[in-house]
Amino acid sequence: MSCTKRGFKLQRHYEFHELIEHHFQLEPWHTFTPKKSGWFASFIRKYNENRTGDDRPYLNCNTVQLGSVENSIQGPHVEGGLHSTRSRYIALFCQEPANHVLETGFNNLEKIWSHFPVSVQQKYLGAWNHFSYISTRKLNLFDRFLLNKRPFRFNKQPNKETKLTLKRSPFVVIHPNTQKLMIQPWAFANNTNSFAHQAAQKSFKKRGKLQLDPTANCMQLSWELFTHEGEKIEWTDQEKQHFFEALYHDALLLQWQKGDVALIDNIKIAHWRMNGKQGQRKLMQIQANVFNADRHAAL
Repeated sequence: MSCTKRGFKLQRHYEFHELIEHHFQLEPWHTFTPKKSGWFASFIRKYNENRTGDDRPYLNCNTVQLGSVENSIQGPHVEGGLHSTRSRYIALFCQEPANHVLETGFNNLEKIWSHFPVSVQQKYLGAWNHFSYISTRKLNLFDRFLLNKRPFRFNKQPNKETKLTLKRSPFVVIHPNTQKLMIQPWAFANNTNSFAHQAAQKSFKKRGKLQLDPTANCMQLSWELFTHEGEKIEWTDQEKQHFFEALYHDALLLQWQKGDVALIDNIKIAHWRMNGKQGQRKLMQIQANVFNADRHAAL
């Protein structure tokens, strides 16, 4: 299920919520802030080191107003891809389009997998995503209270910094409907951001000079690959570069119009934000239906 329909006349965020819940018969659910009020969810997303969190306001516990953007480009990702438990679908509603371009890009992850060389498929098959974050300050009690609600493992470093490691999640999954293999990228890591940026610059030469994604550039987040048994897989710079080039090469760019609603299969279709001029752009997002990637891992 991935489609875009035009001409919806929705005035309030709850009308969008009702459309997703009652018309499309989906269950709104949010990966990062489940069952939290809108104001608290907004606070939690902004609360981190040097305020590197996003500025997106939560209109309720599940409906998000996507934040303002710079002339930067994101890396392709599945929403909530940091965790094995993520949303099966995402829905986007355009209240107001941007002044200039600022499309949303989409990738067919099944198609990308099928186009990988056999040697690359063999390397990635059975790999697991491993995300870790280095805290640049000593964690306080409130930090620990919040993080205890998440599946982090704490490791204190010799320099008194803290390394927070998330539970591994499958890099390749089997789609529950098509039974085809797909990668599951989440490209907001500091150690992969430069490769995503170079690949985007190469793929979209007519878009001028692109800026690095600020979220990935500011966070000390690392993305590595491990085997299911916990052995680290060598992921070379060249392999990362080819990986992101393959993602951007398979690109469908949606130029938003007022009243557009897009419903996306968040397991099969990765997405990202292209560059452009913000203007009065207003885009809402709702995630829906819980999906556990561990149960569909390609081992």
